[in-house]
Order: sequence, then C-alpha cells, then structure tokens
Amino acid sequence: MLAQFEGIKAVEIKTRSLTPPEVMQKMEKELAPYLVGCSFADLSLRLNSRLAELKKIAAQNATFLFFLGSIGNNRLPELIMVQDGVVKWMIQEGVLKTYPSELPYVNWSAKILNSLPQDTIQVGVKDPGSLLEKSISKNKGRNVINLTYPGALIPGSGQVEAMIYLYQNL
Repeated sequence: MLAQFEGIKAVEIKTRSLTPPEVMQKMEKELAPYLVGCSFADLSLRLNSRLAELKKIAAQNATFLFFLGSIGNNRLPELIMVQDGVVKWMIQEGVLKTYPSELPYVNWSAKILNSLPQDTIQVGVKDPGSLLEKSISKNKGRNVINLTYPGALIPGSGQVEAMIYLYQNL
C-alpha cells in the first residue's frame, strides 16, 4: 500500500513456513537498514513472553485442525494450516497435534480427517482485516470453533495473540 507514495520504499517480507520467532528475526534483518535508533529487542522480549504464556495455557497434546476461513454448516474450508506460523511453532514445542503433513498448507483428505481422534477440534480461522473484530463461536456438539481475530493469518505476534485469545476462550 505504501509503495504508491513517492519516496517510500516498500519492503516485502516473505513469512511462509516461518515460526513467529523466525518472522521477528527476518523482520529485524530486512528492516534494520531503513531504521535509525530503533531496536527490536523489546518486541522480541514481548513475543517470547507471549509464546511462553501460550505454551502454558494450550491444551497439551490435543489435536486441532486450523482451517483457513470460517467453518460453515457441513462445509469445511479447503485448506488447513500445518507447518506455518504459530501452528508450526506449537507442533515443534510439542503443544499440539494436527493434520499429518510437512507442507505449510494442505488440502485435506476425508480419509485422513476420519483417522484423527474423535475429539479433534476443528478451528475455522478468519482475519477480519481493517474491521479489527475479535470473536469466537463454538459448536460443541461438533467440536467446531470459528475464530475471528486481527492478524490471525499473518505469522508473527498477531497470530500468537489470536491463539492466546482462542485458548483463553475454549
């Protein structure tokens, strides 16, 4: 968006397959040449603190599926987030189990979904964009939750905050 303004150099930072700490390191490396007197130290400390909090409150060893988009009645979104962002970090930390794949995002298979534990929680994740809406809707009979949270689909601190919000409201 800023590239349209004269004199502003836009920097694109690719975050696919990165955990939140890796995103923070990459941001610091990519943006440092353009910043004067700025430090990422406080941001990194806050991120690490929030990750520690997430690790404490997360349902240990539960199986979650994080779908890209809201889950409707009898209709699942096409893609599941697996090896990307905070989900990847939670898998690495042994906090949760999810869809078996080494890919960042995967089209799910009914056969594999049916092989997962009966108590698997399906979470539809939606980023409301500029609306800044935060909400959770639950369908306990089906173990389905829809999470709407700003930055929920952007690897980094916003995604960590979305997961903390989710776990605090389970």
